[in-house]
Amino acid sequence: MRVLHLTTEFPPVIYGGLGTAVGGWVTASAEAGMTMGVLLVEGELVIDDPAGSARYGAGGPAGRTRLQDREIEGGERAVVDRAGIRFFQESWAGAAAAGVRLARRWQPDIIHLHTAMVWPVAQAIQRQTSIPLVYHVHSVDKAEYEIGQEPQPWLAHSEAQEQAIASADRLIALSQDERDLLASYYPEARDRIRVVGNGIHEPAADGPPARPRCPGQPLVLYSGRLVERKGIRELLAAIPRVLEAAPTTRFALAGGPPNLRPRLAQPIPARQLVPVGRCSCRSQPLRAVRHGHPRRHDPRAARRRLQRRGAGRDPRPRPYRAAVPSSRRGSARGTAHRCPS
Repeated sequence: MRVLHLTTEFPPVIYGGLGTAVGGWVTASAEAGMTMGVLLVEGELVIDDPAGSARYGAGGPAGRTRLQDREIEGGERAVVDRAGIRFFQESWAGAAAAGVRLARRWQPDIIHLHTAMVWPVAQAIQRQTSIPLVYHVHSVDKAEYEIGQEPQPWLAHSEAQEQAIASADRLIALSQDERDLLASYYPEARDRIRVVGNGIHEPAADGPPARPRCPGQPLVLYSGRLVERKGIRELLAAIPRVLEAAPTTRFALAGGPPNLRPRLAQPIPARQLVPVGRCSCRSQPLRAVRHGHPRRHDPRAARRRLQRRGAGRDPRPRPYRAAVPSSRRGSARGTAHRCPS
């Protein structure tokens, strides 16, 4: 099967969860033997990144990051990574025409839309071909505005999403709750919704844990932005109740903003609630779980490291990238929690 994915971001250069989800889906599909193509609209493309860490930031014009391409099926040209994934980059202005050309010449079996931002591309393909369209509804824009308290642009963006939902042959929701939420806003789409959850690609361990995990001391890890739409209010409200039942439980919150204590209903000991801060390396939350203690992320120190490597010589804004120290260099710099003696 040949699938063409439509997106504005792809790892390692990502804006948030969408890029991570798209990368995981495409990579897993390629490993399963399917032929994957990615039409990256205006996003920055970096493949076979030796550091393997996520870069956060807006990608510049597609031509600025054009990599060496080669001819593939149908006479098209694409950048091909080690997994065989075909990447096509286009600007906003040329994306619709490029999408129609790829659909006709590369001949995918399915068009997989990941964001309504590029709905005009999917719409152009749908109007001029008979290729089935799958729309992956990573979030419901109206709910982001009404329930998640996101700003006005989310509501304006929902018009394109409504068109995509109405036109797609199949809709994918991330969970049963998301399916029900989507159906509550668009009941006519209920029969076209299927639930497929996101997965996690866990990188290989970089050495043994710094210390054995403490028996009887569960560690709860939250990784994500600490905002209303992520359910952070419910999580903070649940912590005191969890501690009543399991007093030795610890919570590591990886994300920003870092100061959560004013939002707590009752005080929690510092050793049991550890705000890690914003993590720019996708393996850092996993490292916190493996080693039983999270590391704090210092963005100012990361920028200084970048400047020392010469990144500051380029006046153009660059995606933010932070180096995370190896766990084998000693754990004293992390927030260590020792087992009770």
